[in-house]
Amino acid sequence: DCEHERELENFDALPKERQVEIAKQAACREAMEEAAIKPDKTALYLCSNWITPASMPKRFNTYFFIGMHASRDVEVDQQEICDYCWFTPEEALSLQENGELRLPPPTFVTLLQLAEHRDIESAIKALSKEPKTYRPKLVMTNKGFHSIYEEDSGYLKGQLELIPPIHRLIFNENKFEYLNKL
Repeated sequence: DCEHERELENFDALPKERQVEIAKQAACREAMEEAAIKPDKTALYLCSNWITPASMPKRFNTYFFIGMHASRDVEVDQQEICDYCWFTPEEALSLQENGELRLPPPTFVTLLQLAEHRDIESAIKALSKEPKTYRPKLVMTNKGFHSIYEEDSGYLKGQLELIPPIHRLIFNENKFEYLNKL
C-alpha cells in the first residue's frame, strides 16, 4: 500500500522502533519466501543493526535478529538461495579460518558473539539485552582493511594505530582478527 511505500522511502527517518518492526516483517517474509521457514515474529529479538559505511558504492541498513525455531526443515527457492547447510557458530568460524567459507564482517562478528554462549537461551538473553548499532568506517591497507567501529579511538580520523579504546575488525591477507578492548 502507499503508506508502506512512503515508510520505506523514508526508512532512515522513521523512529527506531518502527524500523525494527519493518525489519522483522521483512525477515519473516524473506525466510518464508526463500527457505520455507515461518518464524514467529514475536519470538525474534534484535541483536544488532549494521549500517554500511558511507564510502561504499552500495549501502545497506541491515538488522540482525536472533530467535528459536523448532524445525530444521528448509526448502530453498532455487532463486535467491541455491543450497544451505546448518553450522554451529564454531563450525562456521572454523570453516572461515580455513578459507572454506567466506563470511562478511557483520556475520563474522555475530558468529563470534554467538560462540560465546552455551545455548540459544543465553545467547538470546545476552545479545538482545542491548542491541548494538555498528557504523563501520573502512580504512584500506595494502593487505586488506580495518573496519573501525564508533567506540574505537581511531574512528573519527580513520587512524590505524591501536590506541585504547579499541573496537575493530582487521582483515589482512584473507584472515579476520576481531579486536574489542573497550
